[in-house]
Amino acid sequence: MNPEKKIVSKIEDKSIDLIIKASSNKNAVSVLDEYIINDSFFALISKIKNTIDEDGFFEWLPVFIAMTRYAGEKALNVFMFDVQILGGLVIFSGNIAEMLTGEGKTFTAVLPVFLNYICGRKVHIVTVNDYLAKRDCEWMKPVYDILGIQAGYIQYDMSPEEKRKAYCNDVVYGSNNEFGFDYLRDNMVNEASEVVQGKLDCVIIDEIDSVLIDEARVPLVISGMSYQTPVIFKLMNNNVKQFLNLKDSKHYCTIDYDKKKVDINSHGWTLMQHLCSNLKLEEHDLRQMANTFLKAYLLFKRDKEYIVQDGRVIIVDEFTGRQMLGRRYKAGLHQALEAKEGLTVEGESQILATVTFQKYFKQYNKMSGMTGTAKTEEKELNDLYGLKVFQIPTNKPCIRSDEEDIIYVDEKSKYKAVVDYIKECNNNGNPVLVGTKSVEKSELISVMLNFDNIKHNVLNAKNHELEADIVKQAGCFKNVTVATNMAGRGTDIILDEESKQAGGLVVIGTEKHDAQRIDNQLRGRAARQGDPGRTLFFISFDDEMFYDYNMNDFKDLVDGNKKIEDNIVRGFMNGVQDEIEYKNSVMRKTIYEFDNVFSKYRDFAYNKRKIIFDVNNVGKLIFDVINDIVEIHHNDPEIFPFVNINTKDKEEIKDIISCFIDEKIKRMKSKNFYGMAKTLYLTMFDKYWNRFLNFIDNFMSEIKTETDALDILEKESESAFINTWYLIEKNFLILLLFNDKIGELVLDETKINY
Repeated sequence: MNPEKKIVSKIEDKSIDLIIKASSNKNAVSVLDEYIINDSFFALISKIKNTIDEDGFFEWLPVFIAMTRYAGEKALNVFMFDVQILGGLVIFSGNIAEMLTGEGKTFTAVLPVFLNYICGRKVHIVTVNDYLAKRDCEWMKPVYDILGIQAGYIQYDMSPEEKRKAYCNDVVYGSNNEFGFDYLRDNMVNEASEVVQGKLDCVIIDEIDSVLIDEARVPLVISGMSYQTPVIFKLMNNNVKQFLNLKDSKHYCTIDYDKKKVDINSHGWTLMQHLCSNLKLEEHDLRQMANTFLKAYLLFKRDKEYIVQDGRVIIVDEFTGRQMLGRRYKAGLHQALEAKEGLTVEGESQILATVTFQKYFKQYNKMSGMTGTAKTEEKELNDLYGLKVFQIPTNKPCIRSDEEDIIYVDEKSKYKAVVDYIKECNNNGNPVLVGTKSVEKSELISVMLNFDNIKHNVLNAKNHELEADIVKQAGCFKNVTVATNMAGRGTDIILDEESKQAGGLVVIGTEKHDAQRIDNQLRGRAARQGDPGRTLFFISFDDEMFYDYNMNDFKDLVDGNKKIEDNIVRGFMNGVQDEIEYKNSVMRKTIYEFDNVFSKYRDFAYNKRKIIFDVNNVGKLIFDVINDIVEIHHNDPEIFPFVNINTKDKEEIKDIISCFIDEKIKRMKSKNFYGMAKTLYLTMFDKYWNRFLNFIDNFMSEIKTETDALDILEKESESAFINTWYLIEKNFLILLLFNDKIGELVLDETKINY
């Protein structure tokens, strides 16, 4: 059964309104009442679930909607509005519902979960953090209980057993990171019983634009230890500090802020080599490490790209302002930052498993989502994911006032004006939300407000655990909240009556973001459910967005307060934002195309690895490996040093090796032999697969700025993968022939040919 396409057509031709209206008419309600009165609500659901056809689905759809409404009212005393039902049907159809802040997206998601449940599908609901996953699940669980749906959630600190139990539920809530990492970990285990996540059926992504657009540039990575020791990083840190303290050091480097890249010129490189003579590294490794440390010092700022907390460097998501727990920068950058900050340096990491959110979520049979801001990115979402964006009307008219940007020539004048405006709003009784782009800027404004004795709360990555409590107070009379982009997304700012009388929440942006959509996310915090509210942005020529642009031509337009009132300047600044949006969209597309090349190898490898989970498949695997290796080496029988081969005939060689293995099976007993073979294969797989991952990652970093980078990657990755698979199979077979003792696994690497 696939009713989704029919629902999309009904949404597009507006006939879906008739179905929504029918859910409230006497027929639907009377059918529902009959089952409720007779205490056979569950019996009805059980009868329909998994057995209804597409025509029957649409006949029953008004009743399904009425059931969901009934469950919401009974469990939470909350009525599901028509616009929420429309949003839920859009989500069920496998598309994106754009619903403004405060329209009740959390409750809206219950309807598509129930409809998927009726169709026999399990659903994962993706939130932006663990707190919201737990909160939303516990909040909606009474509704699910009435509908007969089992609900659970996953958390960062859960054990595999706890997660495995959670994933058995009909609907599972969790953060995007945790779902992604569980997928990677499942593809690193050695037994099917160790898998926790299971089938990827349906996924509903909350704040879907944040996950698929903003976080698309940073893949999820599970890392292990590499060869570089912490001591080398500490020595390199001292050398780079000496280099940067040289009088003319700024002339030795070229910095590209857009690409987060530092290039050292020939004179600078000569000086760097001299300073680093104590490291005894090859030139290629030294150059790579030097560039990494220069990036750490020149491009990565504390309290902007990362924070230091509890003796650790924690990455801060540049779009949400939240801590990215469990993630580490690659290629030695995280260790460089640890050394820079004087922290304990963990050993350099190598990639063990990696996936982008784009590729992970596309593995689900059905993907959909909800957000307050997606329409501006509809083309990208449709091109890459096949998702349409439907704008859902608000339940009550939105009366928010979005005021014109206020422009200043420098940052100092801008922040003074921001604080003056906060005082003005505060005196009027308005609650104020001040949005900043970094922890550093939020703390700067906090210092200025303290100087003027303005009471306020600060919400950033350093105190993210207080997010819900701070946001709850943000709508109170005269309350001032200074926040990074996290700004409590997922938690409504509810106004008290005095605040409404004062004119509602005032949202102040202190910098424009790299995308208009993110500006709109901040604006969307004001004026929920028909409340009053207004928004405005203060921007300056010193803002990060304009670093690469010459703003001097506009300075003669400045008034006495260093303020600029000119539409040409506004147009130019909007054009800069458009240009940055375009560059970022090209970058995301490039990453997507790169991952397309890599994902075919990852899918093949992971499927192959899963096959061997079942020891009954090991015999066929050995037969396939013998075939593959003999086809390559039939002219060189000495490649098998433990088998007496005196022929160059391929079929005869295969028979001889097969007989040799049959003898070993008899000596060791099949159970012991196949168990040993499984362990050997997985050991060789992990060894060479990890080498392949790290080669591809480094290679992509080197070529990503080339005009024909995609063609180069396709060619080199195919060659590298063929060689990787050859090494896995060849060395597996050699070790298989070499090992001959029951219960004793010998991994003698001198027997391996590289």
